[in-house]
Amino acid sequence: MDLLLPTASGFSHLVRISNLGINRDKIYATLYNDLGHFVFFELLNGQLGPSSSTKMIPVEEIYDDAVTKDPSFKAEGDKLRLRLNSEIPISARSYIISTDQTIFTST
Repeated sequence: MDLLLPTASGFSHLVRISNLGINRDKIYATLYNDLGHFVFFELLNGQLGPSSSTKMIPVEEIYDDAVTKDPSFKAEGDKLRLRLNSEIPISARSYIISTDQTIFTST
């Protein structure tokens, strides 16, 4: 995902990941800031089951997990990028809602 917006940007941004396969596995994330710094971490506690999806995960929660893994990581430029990895086929969508609830975008 090329654009994730933390809450400080004025938007509520959510991510949903779906398992497209018949097996379960862990989902790993690499979160990048605009300076190219990154953190690799296990995104979910446990495995994503066959044909299931995650809850709507706030970008702020993903960012907090990255900072827990590496306290020196910062969201330079108030924008982030996310790469997801797993041994199972997955798809991911992001949803952006403006804080005044007037704009909704799905990517």
